[in-house]
Parts: sequence; C-alpha cells; structure tokens
Amino acid sequence: MALLAEQSQREAFAPARDLAIAIAAIGLGCSIFLALGMWILGRQIVGPILAIAQTARQVSAGVQRQEFQTLPTTPVLTKNEIGTLAKAFNQTILELRSAYGKLTEYSHDLEAKVEQRTQELSQNNAQLQQTLNKLKIAQGQLIQTEKMASLGQLVAGIAHEINNPVSFIYGNVEHLREDALDLLQLVQLYQRTYPHPTSEISDILADIDLEFVAEDLPKILDSIATGSRRIRDIVLSLRLFARLDEVGVKSVNLIEGIESTLLVLQNRLKAQSKRPEIIVTKDYQPLPVVECNAGQINQVFLNILANAIDALEEAIARNLITTPTLYIQTQLLSTEEVAISIEDNGIGMTAAIRNCIFEPFFTTKPVGQGIGLSLSICYSVVVEQHGGKLSCDSQRDQGTTFTIKLPKHL
Repeated sequence: MALLAEQSQREAFAPARDLAIAIAAIGLGCSIFLALGMWILGRQIVGPILAIAQTARQVSAGVQRQEFQTLPTTPVLTKNEIGTLAKAFNQTILELRSAYGKLTEYSHDLEAKVEQRTQELSQNNAQLQQTLNKLKIAQGQLIQTEKMASLGQLVAGIAHEINNPVSFIYGNVEHLREDALDLLQLVQLYQRTYPHPTSEISDILADIDLEFVAEDLPKILDSIATGSRRIRDIVLSLRLFARLDEVGVKSVNLIEGIESTLLVLQNRLKAQSKRPEIIVTKDYQPLPVVECNAGQINQVFLNILANAIDALEEAIARNLITTPTLYIQTQLLSTEEVAISIEDNGIGMTAAIRNCIFEPFFTTKPVGQGIGLSLSICYSVVVEQHGGKLSCDSQRDQGTTFTIKLPKHL
C-alpha cells in the first residue's frame, strides 16, 4: 500500500516536473541564443566600429601633427554595411594622402618659383642699381669732362691771347738791346769828342745820372728778355696742358704733361698765409713717347696732384708736418710699360678708406668741397680707357703714393 501510494504521488507530480524541465531547457536555450547573438553582434558590429573609431583618433592626431603621409587605414573586418563604411573611410584616407602629396608638390613648386622669381628680382634690382650707378658715373664724368674741356678752352684762349703780345715783346727785345747799346755808344762818343758840354747838357746829365742808366739799361733789357721768355714758356706749357689741337690718341711725352700740370697748379704750390711752400722733388728717368689721349692723362695728373695738395694742407693744419713735399718719379718698367708715381707726406688714409677711393661719389671731404669723382675718373681713364693700372699705397699719418702704369702702345 505504501508503494502504491508513493507511485501515485510520483505520477501526480510528473506533469509539474516535466514542465519545470521544459522551462529550464527553454531558459538554457535562450541564454545560449542570447550569448551567441551577443558574440555575433560584437564580431560583426561592435569590433569593426571600435576599429574605425580607433583609426579615426589616430588620423585626427596625425592631421594635427601634419603627418599626412603616415595616416593609418582601418582594417575591413566585415562585408556588411560596416565593412563598406570602413572601405569608404580608407578611401578617404588614401585621397587625403594623395591630396597632401599633391599639395606638398605644389608647395615645393611654388617655393621654387618664388625663389626663382626672388632671384630674378634681385638680379634685376642689382642690374638696375648697376645701371643707375653707371648713369651717375657717366653723368659725373660728363660734368668733369665738360669742366676740363671748358678749362682747356679757357687756357687755350688765354694762351693764344697772351702769346701774340709776348711774342712781339720777346722778338723785339733783342732789337731794343742793340738800339739801346748803339745809343749808349753814341753818347759815350759824344762825351769823348766833346768833353766840355754846355750847361744845359750838364744839367740833363746830372738829372738822368747817365752812368747809372748806362749800367742799368742792359740789366733791364735782360730782365725783360727773361720775363718774356718765361711767359712764352708758360704759354707753351698751358697749350701742352690743354692739348686742344691733339684730339684722340697721340704719341705723347708724359714728362711734358707732368710739367704743364705743375705749372697750372703753381699758384697752389706757392707759400700761403697758413703754410709754407710745397716742395716738389722730381726724379725723371727718360721715357719714350707713349700712345695715349694727352688731355685725359693730363687730367689724371691734375686730379692726383690736386688731391695730394689737399692732403698736405690738411696735414699742415693738424701740425703733422712742417715741410710739405711732393715727390714725382718716372720709370721705364720695360720696353712696353712706363710708370709715374706721385708721393706726398700728407695725412695718408686708413685701409678702409683706401679700399673705397676709386668708387664713384666716395669722398672724405666736407660737403661742398668735392663730389668724389676725381679719383674714379682717374681710374676709368687709366684702367678702362688706356689699359693701364692705377694703385694706391697709403697709411694713416704717413703719406700716400699713387702709381700710374701705362702701356707704351694702346
């Protein structure tokens, strides 16, 4: 009976047990399905999206650092819409890399073009500045040349006007001497023939002091001859300096050119109220005639000597020297080259100034006393127009030496 009762009880609970088992099975199945769904969701959606997000962060950091060529791409993990999104994202990255590469190339090309254009502008500016400097030099040289031409014309005109009366005086001095001596001989003959003159003649003889006149008249005539000869030499030197009758290249005696230039500057060489006479020492070695433009070379001598006199006067004013001196030397360097050196014991110059003295418009003189063209013109004449050399050797407070070297033939 007990067994029957237990069996009956089990049969009574069987449906409930089966229901519980079924419910448990259903729950387990749902859990398994849910877990599988979550796994599939993570693999197909979440993982790819996280990969895209991480790549996006790396791309953003690379853009901020402007590292476009190293921008990463995201892995394509699925073939669904998220995979399509990843492919589109990667295509955008590749296009960004390509655009940056083209931009970099364009930037380099632009920099190269800008640099090329800058160089062209710099070259154009340099050429323009050089042209402007040449124009200024040409203008200054034209002014100086015009001044020299005007000076030459003036000198030649004065020389011509002086030459005629001086030639008349010089040519007649000798005749005057002969006539005066004849008259003196006649008077002496009268004195011997008529030793007892009348009272009227005696009074005149006493008034004019005939003995003194007889002694002084030849001296006066000698002085007139010497003076007229000196004037004639000055006129000749002025004509040599002007050289208006010698246009272009001629065979020239350079020593005559130096002497004529010194004559033009004679007034500046004489003693002045504030300084003694400038002593000119000459060491002329014989030179052959040289083919050159005589007027231009004389201008070189004039400019260098005038600057040397300025330096001597400044040295005197600073109490650096007491005996201003110019030393002029000529040398035959070879059968085809001659040299002229002009040295002074003036103030000299520093190395910085010496390196600039031949530059146009460079001057150390106060405003109004020079425009800085004299030495640049000298350099142009000697070096550029005659194929020679012009150098300067100078030290501060120790004087300056200019050396001119000219070829014998142009």
